[in-house]
Amino acid sequence: MMRHATAMEALIPRATRMEQMIQEQDQLKAMITQIRKETSWVRHQLEATIDG
Repeated sequence: MMRHATAMEALIPRATRMEQMIQEQDQLKAMITQIRKETSWVRHQLEATIDG
């Protein structure tokens, strides 16, 4: 039983790290979405300038 408790305790830092990675992934996805919006806006501005 002691071995099982030790094994479970060993998983806690791993689970915490996994949660951090999921949060970081969500933040990156949000950043990518924002970059896409801004890139799209710039593209439209440039197209309007060219079409002028």
